[in-house]
Amino acid sequence: MDDRVTSMMDEGAETTAHAGGRPRSPQADRAIMDAAVRVLTEEGYARISVERIAAEAGVGKTTIYRRYRDRQELAAAAAVHVARHPAFDASENIDARAGLVQALAQVHQAVGSTPVLSMLGTLLAERPQTPAHLTRFWEHVLIPHQAAVRSIIERGLRRGDVKRGARPEVVSETLVGAFLARELSGLPVTSQWIESVVAILWEGVASVGPRARRKRKARRTVTS
Repeated sequence: MDDRVTSMMDEGAETTAHAGGRPRSPQADRAIMDAAVRVLTEEGYARISVERIAAEAGVGKTTIYRRYRDRQELAAAAAVHVARHPAFDASENIDARAGLVQALAQVHQAVGSTPVLSMLGTLLAERPQTPAHLTRFWEHVLIPHQAAVRSIIERGLRRGDVKRGARPEVVSETLVGAFLARELSGLPVTSQWIESVVAILWEGVASVGPRARRKRKARRTVTS
């Protein structure tokens, strides 16, 4: 169908008011996002274009441009839609070290096992021209996982598992940063790698108080 005809049909179907007084269709919103997510997950970031998504969604390009400034913003929105937020048990009873292992595993499941990270290199390269796209990606995809790690360390500080002076924000940035470096290098993120990264990090933040010493002794007994 001619793109101008498709666009006119879209405009006639728009039903919800938005900036500028023109109505906006929730059906078109869903069709655009469904198409963008489908292309991102099945074919990767490189295959996303406004023309392709318009054709997949059955809308005109102008309909997409009313919602997204360019393909990068559209792709970033699709990545946010695909990425899953942390869902582990955040109760006070969780052991801080075990919590870090679980949190890092969930970062991998939520981000690394999806095509989301295929966008990161492109967004970094295009940051001077379109910094808002990278900011959106970071805020909605990665920061929730960093916040989850911070909460684990904060609980560990309250419980005495983590030594005083440990900075939760530094621990979260280090753990998520190690994951990103591993993923972007193309090396596998295995359960053994996750355990080893947490073990190295834990040596720097673990408390040496009586409670922590008992836990370390019990852990050595189990593994020996």
